[in-house]
Amino acid sequence: MITYTPQRSDFYISTYQLENDILTVSINDVVETFDFSQFPDGVAEQITTETLPINPIVSAQRVNGELNITVIQFYGKDEKDQYEVPYDD
Repeated sequence: MITYTPQRSDFYISTYQLENDILTVSINDVVETFDFSQFPDGVAEQITTETLPINPIVSAQRVNGELNITVIQFYGKDEKDQYEVPYDD
């Protein structure tokens, strides 16, 4: 399961694809694959990237065999109204 958390950025995520515990991420046309297939129950201590310009994975954990990954959903300034709520005093 993938959970998205919004963050304003000029990065563009073109895909997040999770298939058989393998997450494929594409940022600005750079692709990287994260293989969680051998990841046991528990919380990932550290997730590093090799090719992406930024690590979009906030957290990963496996509970009772089910993989849960939280990733950043980057959004641009033209999408600001969809993700940001004005603060009123």
